[in-house]
This record gives sequence, C-alpha cells and structure tokens, in this order.
Amino acid sequence: MLERLEIHHYALIDDVAINFGEGFSVITGETGAGKSILLGALALLLGERSDAQAIRSGCDSATVSATFFLGDNVPPVIGSYLSENALALDDGALLLCRSVRSNGRSSASIQGRAATRGDLTLLGEELLDISAQRDHQSLLSSANQLLVLDAFGNCHAEKQAYQELFKQVQSLEQEQKQLKKNLQDSEREAEFLKFAVDEISKANVQVGEDEELAEQIRTISSYEQIHDSLSLATTLLHGSDAGSSLLGSL
Repeated sequence: MLERLEIHHYALIDDVAINFGEGFSVITGETGAGKSILLGALALLLGERSDAQAIRSGCDSATVSATFFLGDNVPPVIGSYLSENALALDDGALLLCRSVRSNGRSSASIQGRAATRGDLTLLGEELLDISAQRDHQSLLSSANQLLVLDAFGNCHAEKQAYQELFKQVQSLEQEQKQLKKNLQDSEREAEFLKFAVDEISKANVQVGEDEELAEQIRTISSYEQIHDSLSLATTLLHGSDAGSSLLGSL
C-alpha cells in the first residue's frame, strides 16, 4: 500500500507530502489543479525516463520519494531483490526515491541505498499499477494474465509441483548433454590411442633399439669431426709435402 508520497521541485509543485490512510483514497480537482502532475511524479519514481524540463523553474533538481507499507505481504520479486542486495524492510515499509538534476541525469535509491532505474521499474511493477488512457496496464501483460488465471483456477500447488519437475527435467537434460560430451571426448581419445598403437606397431620397435639409435645419433652429431680426422689420415698416408710438414708438427 502506498503510505506516503513526497514531491519536491517537480513541475509546478514546490514541496508537498501526502499521507494515505488505509482503504480507498480519492484525489479530485478541476482541470489544471495538478492531478496529472502527481501521476507523472509517480511514473518517474517507477522508472520512467527522466526529463530535466520537469524540474520546477528556478530549481536545480527535483525529487520524488514514496513509502510503501508491505508488512508481511511481500511479493516474491521484491523479496528476492531485497535478499540479493542485503536489504530489509523498515518496520514493514519500503522507501523508493528518484532525483533528477538540471543536466538531465538522475539518481535513484531503494531503502537509502543507490539503485538503478531498472531496479525501480522491477519493484514498481509489483507496487503500483497506473491505469489511465494510453498508460500501461498490468492486465495487458501476458505474465500477469497467467498469474490471474492460476489464481482463478486455484492451482498453486500444481503449478509449484510442475515447476519443480521442470527444474528436474532441465537438470537431467544438462546432465545428459554433459555425458554425451564426455562420450565424444572418450571416443576421440580412443581413436588417437588406436592410431598411436598402429604407428608403434608399424615402426617394429625392437628391444635395445633405443640404445642403437642413440649411438647413431652421436655418430651423426660427430660427423664433421670424423670427416676432418679421415682427411688428415688420408693426407698423412699419401706422404705429401703438406702431410710431411703436418706430421712433423705432430
């Protein structure tokens, strides 16, 4: 329930605070009295796009705040938001606030903590329904239509059971997807291992062959040194003058 509405420097309003009692409240007045301004202020509070032109002439900013009394009747969406943001009601009351500055920028808060315009819209849809010509009405929302239908059919228990089963189905589908992925990974690994075994079989590896290969590698690595030594030996054996000189140097 809307308990209190405060408007400061908005449109033609300087400062006003309205307390709403329990039950049905009516605000009446002739054309131009400011009824639409109150609705505009509430729309701003519920997340409508801000407009610096809405600020009262001669002022730097406009502020709209409202207190909603929820008591123990907290809508699930609002309860989840408060829990996720570590917020709590103040004696059952929820405070929303929105300010607009002359540069067109705006700020918002929920329970005194900074919030986004999207947060105001999320909570505002659960708190107020502004029904007027060309304005949004909750009955046009397919989600709300389903809620009304479920309430009319008194099938809350069946709906909750269905939601639980649906979550289980989603979990099983995710598990099945993961198992299929694991199976595909295992098949690819098996194919690779089979290929590796085939290659090893074709290589016809023998016991001790690694030592022989290591020796061949050492021999190839010292090829240049062996070549130089053989060239020197050939020169010495042929007894050339160069060889004799080289032999004398040894």
